[in-house]
Amino acid sequence: MKCCIAKDLLPLYAEQLTGEETAAEIRAHLEQCEECAALFAEMQAQQQPAIAAPEDIRPLKTVRTRSRILALAAAAFSVLFYVLFFRFCIMGTKLRSDQITMEVKTNWVVYNPERLHHRLRRFDTYGEAAAAMQEPDAGRLYEEVHVTVHCDCLSVRADGESGNIRDDSDTPEQFRASTSHCTFYSVLMPPLALDSSMFHKSRWAQRSFCGVADEGSTVMICCRDGNFGYQLTDLAALADASPDGKATLAVGEKIPVGRADSRFPPEEVGEALPTV
Repeated sequence: MKCCIAKDLLPLYAEQLTGEETAAEIRAHLEQCEECAALFAEMQAQQQPAIAAPEDIRPLKTVRTRSRILALAAAAFSVLFYVLFFRFCIMGTKLRSDQITMEVKTNWVVYNPERLHHRLRRFDTYGEAAAAMQEPDAGRLYEEVHVTVHCDCLSVRADGESGNIRDDSDTPEQFRASTSHCTFYSVLMPPLALDSSMFHKSRWAQRSFCGVADEGSTVMICCRDGNFGYQLTDLAALADASPDGKATLAVGEKIPVGRADSRFPPEEVGEALPTV
């Protein structure tokens, strides 16, 4: 076999694609021709194995195992993040009594549903309301108690319920004696409220509610260290006895003796309160 023919057939021979007779002739030629034998040896040195050795597959298995571990770790982290987010950012932690302060303010309401105009009139002081009650068709007098709760935390979530304690059909619903139960939780995110005022960061830790100062009206603040109840009449008397008509009380703090006994400011003590 000539060298030119052997060189053309060497690639096929190296891939074992030649017939038996042709392969035998090429082997015989390689034994006799050093040049073709050297070329064939160079081809074999440059040829890549068709199937990778087992030890070459191990790095691929390591990469696949590592990917699985990372996927499981990401899933575990997602679950843990959701649990912690729901626990501390949505549900929150119940506050202690020393973290809650109540600011109490009162105003007086003269209400007559029979009047064509000005059925409901509000006054800051009892003296102004008493003067309005001298009118023939003034109506009935109520004292509203506004309580603003300040919490020592970033943001607060309030949970509670309220209801009237008596079915008094002669009294408008907003002026009926009621009881309220409130629980406050510290949360780590702004409140999810539609009230535009809650967009102010200074109000994230505040909540407000209002009730009428009537016998039996109460508010219960539920804290981590106990439940604390107050009569709205006592809170109203405490605010009425203050020079500026406001009072601040820490939850759990008792109303000072002698303050709750004064129903109205000192200069108005003795003035008859119209029947409610």
